[in-house]
Amino acid sequence: MWFIESMKNFILVSSSPRRKLLLEEAGFKFTIDHVKVSEIINENLNARENAESLARLKAKSYVNSNNLLKLKDNLVITADTLVAYEKTILGKPKNFSEAVEILSLLSSKTHSVITAFCIYDSSVDQYFIYSDETFVEFRDLSEEEILEYVRSGEPMDKAGSYGIQGEARKFVKRVNGSLSNVIGFPLELFELQVKNHGWKLCCE
Repeated sequence: MWFIESMKNFILVSSSPRRKLLLEEAGFKFTIDHVKVSEIINENLNARENAESLARLKAKSYVNSNNLLKLKDNLVITADTLVAYEKTILGKPKNFSEAVEILSLLSSKTHSVITAFCIYDSSVDQYFIYSDETFVEFRDLSEEEILEYVRSGEPMDKAGSYGIQGEARKFVKRVNGSLSNVIGFPLELFELQVKNHGWKLCCE
């Protein structure tokens, strides 16, 4: 089991149940908190830059809205996941029709999934930002299976209108890169950066 022994707490600032589950299954111990920000896509930035900008915005908003005593000796983690096809950024669908449109676009094509995470280390008052990219290829999807999937409601809170850990796994032909990154948090990159920064991850 992995845990951070040099920190009093590890705060995951996210409303995503998928990120929470990924980190729990990896053995991390942490508390959950939330912050509200406007997740507006900047058309002058590419998908990776947008994901990193949003993750940083969430972290700074959370830190600025909390008492420094609460954050003392804590790591604060925020993240943002975006899906992109060519130069088009595909966020969470606004409605049923948009979810159908996005999945139709992704059918039989390869798209990228980018998750950025921001780590705020209160002991040095610094923000560290990282991101990972995974390429996902969908098989050819029929109109009926797209409609059936969207009717299930699963796509409505997910970037790219699908969850690879759910029923949409049957749409996937090939994954090139981190699977956890597609689900919503790149565990491999996170563990590497925690180690690189000397935050003293230990195992037992």
